[in-house]
Amino acid sequence: MESAVADVRVAGRVTSPLVLGTARLTAGDGWGEPSDPARARQLAHDAVAAGYTHIDSADSLGPGTAERILGEALGGDATVLIATKVGMLRPGPNRWGVLGHPDYLRQQVYASRSRLRRERIDLVYLHRIDPDYRPEDQLGALDDLRGEGVIGHLNVRGQSDFGVRSGAFLEGGGRF
Repeated sequence: MESAVADVRVAGRVTSPLVLGTARLTAGDGWGEPSDPARARQLAHDAVAAGYTHIDSADSLGPGTAERILGEALGGDATVLIATKVGMLRPGPNRWGVLGHPDYLRQQVYASRSRLRRERIDLVYLHRIDPDYRPEDQLGALDDLRGEGVIGHLNVRGQSDFGVRSGAFLEGGGRF
């Protein structure tokens, strides 16, 4: 399928300009299991067949549901860049929280990798900087995972005022 919009470069790869978001792979609002899991898996397959090569998810969708469905549908498909986010809590429907404890972030990356059925997650976003923990500790934990090959690329989402500092942290070898 020929796209009218040029492909883009994300996490060192050329991907489709459109990104499939995965909240709708859950019960529809980012919480719970979909009523038809086979249909949700088929949606992921259909998106790839239509030319999507970049899919965005989060450990908090479900929680874990969207990643698990993606893993079942596309886990071994290396042609698709899968990005996920960590650092948000989902204690219940319509309830959100932030948790940036470095050990929690590491745990969630490993859990995401398992659900996504990947040896390495192409791109991991820190969903939010948790004000209760030093930013360099949060990013440092994730950067360590990048160094270990668990994460391919790392970014921070949701705080534009922090973006310049986080970019300097990552490019400066873990130092602000």
